Amino acid sequence: FMFVGGYGLYRSCEGKHTNLLARIKKLYSSYWKVFFIFIPLAFLFFRNQPIYCATENICTRYKTFIWTEFIENLIGISNTYNSEWWFFREYLIALITFPIIKSFIEKHSNGINLSLVVIFSICVSSVFPALAKYGNLSNNFIFTNFLCKNPPYISAFWLGCAIGKNDLLMRLRISLRDNHLLNPLADIAIILAIIFLKNSGIRETITFLYIPFFCLKDTFTRI
Repeated sequence: FMFVGGYGLYRSCEGKHTNLLARIKKLYSSYWKVFFIFIPLAFLFFRNQPIYCATENICTRYKTFIWTEFIENLIGISNTYNSEWWFFREYLIALITFPIIKSFIEKHSNGINLSLVVIFSICVSSVFPALAKYGNLSNNFIFTNFLCKNPPYISAFWLGCAIGKNDLLMRLRISLRDNHLLNPLADIAIILAIIFLKNSGIRETITFLYIPFFCLKDTFTRI
């Protein structure tokens, strides 16, 4: 989702002015349409539902109405009302940073852009969280929400933006096709490589790097 969102957003805005406020307004408009319909219904009908699973907070989240929790969910910085809304805050942060990322990507080569995405992913998933333990950084909302991410979903968004420049995804697609690498044996090799990396200690740090290959395979399966 984040990779496709970044790729599509960059391609649609390449060489154009980015109207950040309009895009954030559109995002909140879609979010609030669902929020104001289903959250009141949830408090109305699910306040006293029995405990039906081991995770008790899932069953009792609508038992007590708290204004601060309501506001946090309303503006999207919390997803206690619906854990499936985890992506909203991540995508909101991605949108806020998009003008900066877009400007940077347009000024540098593809190699530099992709390298910095990898480096920054390692920083936000490993280095910055370690630094947050020192001083008062762990209490800094901007630092913890923008610079401490594991898994680094926002890196997938930035990777999508970087690959969107010069339509690298299409170029990679053509290269793989011309070299006959879109076949079951290549699929197995990629899956085995991913399993190896996941079990090697890297885990989610650079998981986003696998996404373009799955997108390419899905595209070729459909066409």
